[in-house]
Amino acid sequence: MSGKHWQAHRLSWTIHNGDIPAGLFVLHKCDNPKCVRPDHLFLGTQSDNCYDMITKGRQVAPDRSTSPHTKIPHSELDNIVKRWKSGETQRAIGKAYGASDVAVSVMLKKNGIRK
Repeated sequence: MSGKHWQAHRLSWTIHNGDIPAGLFVLHKCDNPKCVRPDHLFLGTQSDNCYDMITKGRQVAPDRSTSPHTKIPHSELDNIVKRWKSGETQRAIGKAYGASDVAVSVMLKKNGIRK
């Protein structure tokens, strides 16, 4: 297709569903990067991809010092929301709880605090 190098899952999506809108990625329901089954593929943002990765337990902090799987007690939600709304970064909040910034993001999203 126009001399472009395609990743197989992206080509599969395009053949079966049409163009991939700008800013979206082709993600895998089955978590198999080699999979090209159209029913295993869906479109999402980079944020959706990260959320999917975290909720399925596939991510560890790059330096392995913290894990997004760290359970931040739900009882801390109010404190986390206050810190985040006051301008503190998710990274700083996560560090305070021994978790990653992504874990904080997931917690805020799951509770409808941010989109």
